[in-house]
Amino acid sequence: MSSLLSQLQSFNKKQLRKTDTAVRTEDGRVIREYKDDSGNIRTEVTNRDQYGFVADVLMDFQVGEIRDNLIFGSQDVAAEWDILARYGVTHIVNIGTYVKNYFPDKLKYLNVKVNDTPDTKVLSYFDDTFKFIDEGRQSGCVFLHCNAGVSRASTFTTGYLMRTEKMTYEDAFSYVKSKRPSARPNAGFVEQLKEYEKTLGLSKE
Repeated sequence: MSSLLSQLQSFNKKQLRKTDTAVRTEDGRVIREYKDDSGNIRTEVTNRDQYGFVADVLMDFQVGEIRDNLIFGSQDVAAEWDILARYGVTHIVNIGTYVKNYFPDKLKYLNVKVNDTPDTKVLSYFDDTFKFIDEGRQSGCVFLHCNAGVSRASTFTTGYLMRTEKMTYEDAFSYVKSKRPSARPNAGFVEQLKEYEKTLGLSKE
């Protein structure tokens, strides 16, 4: 005990090494917490260019018209019957988080539970989703949305063009972005789409 007591008495916190704490949030951000030279606690996002989460604070009614009977956008459009009716929407792919199916008595829905984080294995959801889109386009119009209509929706739309029209990732995404400039899959989804390109035998490498 005397040894422990002597160690405590001689303890000098200035001898402690600085440490950082890193936390990955549900939306894919890595937040670093640390103390600066003045002893103040600071935080910063260290992977700002890699995560796909987009804060959805403004109403967004822009619709990306991809092909006949296929459009995509944000959750805001999914709640506006007048817009959906204008495009003749009969089917909706809901990839949003905590976004309800607003018109279940009028439209057919497919709910796809996908987190917008780089480590989510998004390709495993493609087959069932693309089958639903194909069926919906045969009888009506399909609207595909996530929350902001930026990462997940653009990823699935890009993948669909790659699968159905044999487009490379670059060509498919460039087209999707031309129809909705805010389109931006997160870094993990981009890597998976490039792997999907190889799986489909579309890679130019």
